[in-house]
Amino acid sequence: MSTTPPSFYAIEMGFDGPRPGQPSIFPPPDEWSPDPAAGELGNSWPFVEAMIGSSLFSDRRVEPSELPVGETDRRGWWGDSFPEVDGDAWGSRLWLADRARLVDAQPGPGEVSPEQLADWARDSLAWLVVDRVVSSVDVTAERVGRSRVDLLVEIRRNAEDDPEQLGYQLLFAR
Repeated sequence: MSTTPPSFYAIEMGFDGPRPGQPSIFPPPDEWSPDPAAGELGNSWPFVEAMIGSSLFSDRRVEPSELPVGETDRRGWWGDSFPEVDGDAWGSRLWLADRARLVDAQPGPGEVSPEQLADWARDSLAWLVVDRVVSSVDVTAERVGRSRVDLLVEIRRNAEDDPEQLGYQLLFAR
């Protein structure tokens, strides 16, 4: 297990872009560096961090039944209309939480729970394991106070490696 706690990056749900002075969702490069001789150009730590941020905070297209009441925009990336692998889709469903109320129990219409956020995040990162960029990904979510959920993403580049952690704070206005 990594001895350094992860840095957390605050993401305000329902906001379209960083405010002046707000940190990027992509953390600065770590001490991992690619080793071209070992074929690591495509899965260096900065690349993995960037792909995690892109996967979590890009909008995945959803089915009409998944949309919040009154919404008609299914969002998503046009390229998902022509996947190379059936069922492949880019991004996550985290955007569905933009106007949702945060609850601890089973969420109803217009609500979202930490467990549901973790499931959506886990689903959006599964491709990293399928495409063998990393050996494992796990996501946990913990509610902190009334309006924040901490997402902790734990990644193992190889099965024998200690996990690396990235943290994201999801901030809710409701």
